[in-house]
Amino acid sequence: MSKFSPSEAALEGFRLTRERPGLIATWAGLYFLGIMLLILTMGAALGPQFVALMRESGGQIEDTDALGDLLAQSWPAFIIVASVAVFFWSMLKAAIYRSILRPEDSRFAYVRIGMDEVRLAVGQVVLGAIGILFLIGLDFPLSVLRAGGHPSMWLLAAVIVVGMVWMGIRLSLTMPLIFYEKKVNFMSPWNLSKGSFWSILGMCVLSLIFYIMIFILVYILMTIIVALSGGMEAVKNISRLTPVSLAAFIITSVIVPMIMPVIQAVTINAPFAVAYGELAGVPTPHGRRALETTPVEANV
Repeated sequence: MSKFSPSEAALEGFRLTRERPGLIATWAGLYFLGIMLLILTMGAALGPQFVALMRESGGQIEDTDALGDLLAQSWPAFIIVASVAVFFWSMLKAAIYRSILRPEDSRFAYVRIGMDEVRLAVGQVVLGAIGILFLIGLDFPLSVLRAGGHPSMWLLAAVIVVGMVWMGIRLSLTMPLIFYEKKVNFMSPWNLSKGSFWSILGMCVLSLIFYIMIFILVYILMTIIVALSGGMEAVKNISRLTPVSLAAFIITSVIVPMIMPVIQAVTINAPFAVAYGELAGVPTPHGRRALETTPVEANV
């Protein structure tokens, strides 16, 4: 079995963000279209109640509890909205995996709507169900502890958390494997990750640190931009926007909210594609070499 460098794999999302900003911008546009589609879907599925909620929140749904309660009242609406959301994220994940594992297939900025995305959606649902089962199991000892139960419940909670992390790492290569091998398979990634637990865990920690670093940098830049425009009050006062405060409003309220979720998805998911490629011995060029030799931006 091949080995891989956790640090090099963890840096893949950072490299992709830094070296292909046009690709990130295109995926940010896809993210915006996905959010619009999700809002339209919720409007069609939930009807007047959703419209009323949007009006109360001024077009921005910040009360997620209210939205969750609204969806819980209608299982058909919940299933429709959840299906659209899962498929949308599958499209974005597939584009990220495709840019690394199939760099030659670069048309349409690696974005497709096909069976690759359907298989990834199925994989996400199954992995999500496994995660929910662990959370349900974790809720039992925590509920006992909240009710003043025996301290031994802390041990049970710790065992469940450790088991959740262990299984999560062992199955962490499932999504890129499903994408590359074009089949929904959970035993192959389990076997593939054998002996690489600590390397994959280290990669996950490093990729999370890199994303936090990017987030902090963006937050600092946003703070500087807002300060130069006259402060948050000037940015929020739409009736008295100046050219500078208008630019700050667009950057902080439109551009950054569109780009940051994409950067998060790239930073978190790209390393797994590299790890899968290295461990599986995938002959397709990937990682930085693929990005440097493939004319991606010509197709963006």
